[in-house]
Amino acid sequence: MKISFIAAIVSPLRFFIAAAAIGLLVTARAHASSYTLTTLNGNLNSGSWSLGEVIPGDYSAGGQAVVDEQNVNVLVGMYNTSVHSSSGGGNTYTLSGTSFGPSLPGATLTGNIIANGTVGGMSFDGTWAKIVLASTFQYLIGKYDGPNSGAEVWDIGGIAAGSTIYIPQFAKPGSGAQAGELIMTSGAGAKYQMTGWTLFHSDQPNSVPDGGSTALLLGAALSVIGLLRRQAH
Repeated sequence: MKISFIAAIVSPLRFFIAAAAIGLLVTARAHASSYTLTTLNGNLNSGSWSLGEVIPGDYSAGGQAVVDEQNVNVLVGMYNTSVHSSSGGGNTYTLSGTSFGPSLPGATLTGNIIANGTVGGMSFDGTWAKIVLASTFQYLIGKYDGPNSGAEVWDIGGIAAGSTIYIPQFAKPGSGAQAGELIMTSGAGAKYQMTGWTLFHSDQPNSVPDGGSTALLLGAALSVIGLLRRQAH
């Protein structure tokens, strides 16, 4: 009788612990927060969430969304084939040193959202541009002052819907050892101002990667469940 009573208590307890661990995983995946994304600033490993940069990345043909998608997918192709820098169509492409896993999905025009001086509206505070995600997206590209500057591409696949993203309001091309990279600027005389940004979904909707914290919680949840299974035997 005593053993049966203990078992009756422990069995629901195991279920509760497992459910709580999985609940933590789901909560981490869905949690909206605030993120500050930067340019490479002359250091290939310094750009938070940065996939890479395109200079100048102009909209001279095809319109904002079309050209932005092309630029994103060139960088994705470079990442997937381990090509650090490339050029073509009057643009110079530079990949960041950030690792996003073995490969990345492409960007699709389906469901894209654009903002510029006349469409969508952009929010600036003098240093940062503010973007609130209405849903999840895979990539964000920010464009700075037409042919005078360039474009920055960020992989935001791990950022939840409802999150607020801050990206530099001003950035200019580097020179010398920093040639081919965008340098964030601010304060009096800062240049060049952002002229538009575009959000893209993945062309593989189920390929959105987990963030580091989510991966850790997944490991913890699986460990708890494994422990409970061993105890059950």
